[in-house]
Amino acid sequence: RRFAAQGYPSLALAYFKHDDLRSSGSNIPLEYFAEALEWFREAQSLDRVVLMGRSRGGEAALLVASEFSGLVDAVIAQVPSHLVNNGEGEQWGDWLSDPDSMWTRSGAPVAHVHYPPSQTRSTIERRERSARQLPGYAVAPEYGQLWQDAERRFEIAVERIQVPVLIQAGALDGIWPSAWAAQRLAKRCRSCAHWYTEVFDEAGHAWGLPGEVTTTRPFAHVRQRFVGFLSLGGTPRGTAQAAREGWRSIDLFIRNPESWGDHYRH
Repeated sequence: RRFAAQGYPSLALAYFKHDDLRSSGSNIPLEYFAEALEWFREAQSLDRVVLMGRSRGGEAALLVASEFSGLVDAVIAQVPSHLVNNGEGEQWGDWLSDPDSMWTRSGAPVAHVHYPPSQTRSTIERRERSARQLPGYAVAPEYGQLWQDAERRFEIAVERIQVPVLIQAGALDGIWPSAWAAQRLAKRCRSCAHWYTEVFDEAGHAWGLPGEVTTTRPFAHVRQRFVGFLSLGGTPRGTAQAAREGWRSIDLFIRNPESWGDHYRH
């Protein structure tokens, strides 16, 4: 709705747990995104299509752009991973034990990093204890350890993306270390044309839209397999700044991806 209000033809694409889509966030075909983007371009008679995703959606956006050449004209990935991760499972929290990849390509699972198959009792107890109080349990250190030990073959081949890319991340991300992922992505794509990275020093995993209340943004309450508070990270002030400056950057990037760097202020 935000993009549509600014005059951009817009498509919000659900990809699991919606209507007749699969109930599990695992083994989702990347071709599903490709077909939707092709349909959208043709249905709206568009000369240019920008693909944007946040968190796991940011992971998907980078994967789709790297796998399907010529499908989109620019990519925006907010708080993404630089790696292909395992699935989300049936309920939020199942990512701790889902052995499957979240994505498939040509019917085969995309090679992915996997969360440790077993968790010690002390780790589970620490999660449960932290989740009872604010700001909640921060998963980022666990992802940080997982990513640090991950093989390079699990990284998204972003060097294959031949269109402008804007990465936005929060330095205080409590879900996973998106700022570190942004650095890894930039390092892998140091020779890519029009690759931009924007890291907000006091932002967490979610900063929303300009003008929204930010005091509740540093945490989220989950009532599924994982019950309790999760720490999304960031400060209210940093969240507000990221919302304001981040959306300004997105608007400028959409209007002219090739020259966005002329407007960039870190």
